[in-house]
Amino acid sequence: MPPTFCGGVPIWHLTCSVPFPGWTVSGGSAVCRSCGSLLASFPWSGGVQIVGVPFLGFCVSLFLGRVVCCNGRMGSDEGYRTLGAIVLAGGHGRRMGQDKSQLVWQGETFLGRICRSLVLVADPIVVVGRQGHLPPTPPGVAVIEDRQSGIGPLMGLASGLAYLMERRVEWGFVTTCDVPLIQPELANRLLVLAQNSEAAIPIIEGHVFGLTAVYRTNLAPRLFELIDAGLRRVRDLPQQLKCHMADMAELADIDPQAASFRNINTPEEYAQLTSFPSAVDTWNRNIDLFAADAAIGTLRQVVREFVDERSWGQFHSPKNLTMSLAVEAAELMEHFQWLTTDESRQVREDHTKRDEVIEEMADVFCYLLALANELDADLAVALVRKMEKNRQKYPVDQFRGRFGYDDHRAIH
Repeated sequence: MPPTFCGGVPIWHLTCSVPFPGWTVSGGSAVCRSCGSLLASFPWSGGVQIVGVPFLGFCVSLFLGRVVCCNGRMGSDEGYRTLGAIVLAGGHGRRMGQDKSQLVWQGETFLGRICRSLVLVADPIVVVGRQGHLPPTPPGVAVIEDRQSGIGPLMGLASGLAYLMERRVEWGFVTTCDVPLIQPELANRLLVLAQNSEAAIPIIEGHVFGLTAVYRTNLAPRLFELIDAGLRRVRDLPQQLKCHMADMAELADIDPQAASFRNINTPEEYAQLTSFPSAVDTWNRNIDLFAADAAIGTLRQVVREFVDERSWGQFHSPKNLTMSLAVEAAELMEHFQWLTTDESRQVREDHTKRDEVIEEMADVFCYLLALANELDADLAVALVRKMEKNRQKYPVDQFRGRFGYDDHRAIH
């Protein structure tokens, strides 16, 4: 049974001066609006750029998806970051016939793709591999080597956890460089499941995925001791640690195809990557959704500051805002009221008229953002959910070229 989450809806968190849905962010701290719990506190750092959205002068830490609070509170002591990520890239790829971190898919290397997705949920990110043999990584991603070579992935895990522990990060999510469809929200779910343990390790169809798991970083010294004592197999870790063994029922809503656990080890598996289109779509939408949510969150703040400066919040009840929204929509419609369909399409060529229409669109958008502020609505998530419903309601093979069920034209 998945834990209960604060608010029950997906939320994003950015440690900066911009409040995001469900959060109040102040002085680098995130506080749950529902219960007032301090969820995390972070130091400020220099400029960071994530998926094309610049955030200058902020330390960025993101929790993609549901963030626990109230029931099963997730948090950290002051000065600590909650979740970092480790990408293991030290293998030689013998079955593949080449270094798997160098494999390219959809225009980027496996390693670059995985790091880019983990930026959504973890800070910092460290790649453990052979320096000089790895492809370029996104800005801000560290690269280190095993503290002792020739041991195997358990040494890579211990080295990565030690790196994060030294940087005051409480937890480390580990994955490998051969899982290009890793779902970043998996890291947060495992973090939630691990709260009363030392680690959360998935077990799927009897297979223990100790290299797609979350560990407390302070386990690093113990792992080095276990290695010195002869332990080599990651799958033996559950017998050595206090672990939550996460089954698929706890993860299926995030990764129904278990794409995060599909290692690409052979040329045949590499060629079959396109056989998981829905997992690919989910990965791409997660990336795009973050960018959209960050942009909308910034715009909501612009509107909020404008309203607060004028003490207009007292007038911004949902009733008043929806009525104002309808009025502005009517003013937008006035520009097209007496035009034919073809004439309305020509407005884009009339720059004066087009600018007037765009200004009315901005008025509509402004009231929509004000309503989102009043209701604390996450518009990016709401839109994605609505489009998923629309895709199911209007399948392409039945509605291509038709406006609805009453349109009896042949499908194009």
